[in-house]
Amino acid sequence: MASVNELIRKLIVTALVNTGIAAIIWALGIHADALKIWVATQCIGFSCMLISHGLHRTLFHARHGWNALRITLSVILGVPLGAGIAFLIGVPLDGDTFEAVLSNLWRYVLLSAAISLVFHFYYANQARLKALEQASRDAQLRELSIQKAALNAELRALQAQIEPHFLFNTLANLHSLIGRDAEAARTLLEQLNDYLRATLAHSRAERATLSDECRMLSAYLAIQAQRMGGRLSWHIDVADALQSRPFPPMLLQPLLENAIVHGVEPKLGNACVTLRGVEADGILKLAVIDDGPGFGKPGASGVGLANVRERLAALYGGRARLEIRNNTPSGVIAELWIPLDAPAP
Repeated sequence: MASVNELIRKLIVTALVNTGIAAIIWALGIHADALKIWVATQCIGFSCMLISHGLHRTLFHARHGWNALRITLSVILGVPLGAGIAFLIGVPLDGDTFEAVLSNLWRYVLLSAAISLVFHFYYANQARLKALEQASRDAQLRELSIQKAALNAELRALQAQIEPHFLFNTLANLHSLIGRDAEAARTLLEQLNDYLRATLAHSRAERATLSDECRMLSAYLAIQAQRMGGRLSWHIDVADALQSRPFPPMLLQPLLENAIVHGVEPKLGNACVTLRGVEADGILKLAVIDDGPGFGKPGASGVGLANVRERLAALYGGRARLEIRNNTPSGVIAELWIPLDAPAP
């Protein structure tokens, strides 16, 4: 089907070029009969096209830099052939005899060659421009692929930082529970199994969603609550309409870990951590809120937060950000702002 469409396109282009040449010949006063010159140029033009096609498929098939020579030969051979066909069907270019037509043919050969070369260089330049545009797009895709590979490497490094520390603490807690509370140990083991399954599925998925992230974080928070003996309460409140949104995996984990380590653990008594997700003015706002002692001043920094900011910059440029501020009356709010119209990560 594609080859048929290409043939039709070539026939249409050839007919239009032939008509253009006929108009130029008529405008220059070389020939007075417009209809006769139009028919003759169609005969010549299609003869040149067929010869050019034959040369391309035989002598010049692998010689991409010889197009100008191929076109010149096509014109030199095609113009006499086309003029002969025109003479045979009763529309000779000049004169009433074939010898007269041939004696005046050199003018049409030169004119046709010049016009054909002009068209060739125009289309060759267009082809070069398209090739350059395609090369630019390919380079951009390669760059994006490299960036994605770098981000995946950073993600694996982040998982390598988070999971051993978290797993060692969980296994230590599980070991201590086995001897004194078998039921609690079994619950913790089930929660750890849920977390590992969610993390594995999350890391293998081609496209992660906010729902996947929330599922993994629910298992994570359930384990932390069990480890703290019921001192931690937690809530995930993300609007249903946002659950299917594409979302970078493990982007919220460092924020929750910060809330646990710096907010919940130092606090005496019960503590609460909330993940809240809403949409406002085309922005996805995800806030991790704790009611711990808070920071001495807003805008805290750390390795986990620095990783989050670097990933946001790599994924969204300057369109996304992480805000850290004190909560009222106590605690910290870490809030991500991500544009909803951003391409899927």
